[in-house]
Amino acid sequence: MNLKAELINADRTARAARAKADRLYRVALESGHPGDCPGLYEAADVAAREADYLEEEVTHLRRLAQ
Repeated sequence: MNLKAELINADRTARAARAKADRLYRVALESGHPGDCPGLYEAADVAAREADYLEEEVTHLRRLAQ
C-alpha cells in the first residue's frame, strides 16, 4: 500500500475512533451520575486513548508524506 492510501485509511480510522469516544462520553453524561455507569466512562476513556494514538499515527504519516 502506498503512503498516501495508508494516510487516508489511518485518517478515516482515527476520525471514527474519535467519534466513537465522543458518543460514549455523551451517553455516559446523559446516563446521570458517573458512579451509576463506571464501565461506560472507562470504555469512553479507552476509546479516547485509542483515538489519541491513532491521531498521533496520522500526524507521523503526514510528516513522512511531506
